[in-house]
Amino acid sequence: MSPPFLRLQTGTFRMVSEEEQAMRSKLEHLTVKDHGPVFGPCHKLPGHTIQKVKHLKEMIRILINC
Repeated sequence: MSPPFLRLQTGTFRMVSEEEQAMRSKLEHLTVKDHGPVFGPCHKLPGHTIQKVKHLKEMIRILINC
């Protein structure tokens, strides 16, 4: 038997719609520009930015469950 680190792992794949791909891309590319100017370190994101992330995550969750 081969050592654990040499074993191949297999996974499953699912089809992802173009809409879900676009939403995931938006979510992955959020930057400080999405919540306006920040002077110095931002210790707390503005509420509208947090809401935007929640909305994108919810859209992805809905698309995954379709």
